[in-house]
Amino acid sequence: MSISQESKIVGIIIGSATGDALGSPVDMWTSDFIKTKIIYPIKTFIKTHKNDFVGQYTDRTEMTIGVIESILCHNSINSVDIVAKFKKNYTATRGYGEITGIWDNEAHESCRSSDSALMFMSPIAIFLLHSCDTEIYSVLSEVLAPINHCSQESIDAAFIFCKIIHFLIKYTELENHMHKDIIVILN
Repeated sequence: MSISQESKIVGIIIGSATGDALGSPVDMWTSDFIKTKIIYPIKTFIKTHKNDFVGQYTDRTEMTIGVIESILCHNSINSVDIVAKFKKNYTATRGYGEITGIWDNEAHESCRSSDSALMFMSPIAIFLLHSCDTEIYSVLSEVLAPINHCSQESIDAAFIFCKIIHFLIKYTELENHMHKDIIVILN
């Protein structure tokens, strides 16, 4: 059975949001720390200080929604509009309230080494699905720097993330064995 590219794209967006909502309580915890705090098998969901309710998605998904809204509105990647969407969708309890001011100011050092560029990368990767590597890298450099004031390492990581998303969307079931290779490389 073959899975359509459209289904894979929807799966990436829904899977990311679901993983964000369910994984947020243990965000930034090491696997060893999680093992000391979580009782297996897991029978209940955890509420965190950031969440209004259990299973609420965080700033990662909220920012992804803003990127999707902007791409659908403009049929392009527009960093000014993406920032406007972030501000419009802003919800303090989702976790990025203390840094929203950096979008209007110079780079904030605490954001230079963060993973924040990857927070909203899935829709950008999907939009650039049929672009060449040079174009992808150029767009990421132009878009991510003003939005996140991110470092070169963050842009490089975003490029690799884009390429992984492209791989997962483009390859068929017959090539699923290759997905195992990606998992090995990422670990």
